Amino acid sequence: MLVQIGIDAAAAAAARPRRRSYAERFQVGLAHARAFADLHGNLAIVTHAAMHDSYPLGQWLGNQRRVRRSDRRPLSADRAQALADIDPWWNPPWALSWQRHYYRARDAAAAGSSRLRTASANSTTLVPLTGCGASAPRTTSSAGSSSSSSLISASPPR
Repeated sequence: MLVQIGIDAAAAAAARPRRRSYAERFQVGLAHARAFADLHGNLAIVTHAAMHDSYPLGQWLGNQRRVRRSDRRPLSADRAQALADIDPWWNPPWALSWQRHYYRARDAAAAGSSRLRTASANSTTLVPLTGCGASAPRTTSSAGSSSSSSLISASPPR
């Protein structure tokens, strides 16, 4: 049927896009991860929906994290090391949201920011920072009551 319209088997095979190998796809994702980390300083801020130059970096990185934690087909040591070379905490053993908040607080303190944005389920408040420690953040619930908790310790844990 294709021959009748001038397409032979060789032309059809040449027109079909070549599937990239897993190794090639990993290298493409790794290049985007490296460029993203160079721009933002880490990979923790990558959410599932994050795009980098029209590449679904958030989805790719989420898949790498899931594969790394899997016992069925774990991420190879050389691939895990390649990601760790970009950001040692690309796949922390604790919640990724904690790592994201840590980087935001660290960057705000390093920038000499006098305020840090904190969020609760019902509201967001700006909290003054002092030195390398923080005053107790205040979050206000919908009922109007407030609570305090320490966000950044004055000295790093040893």
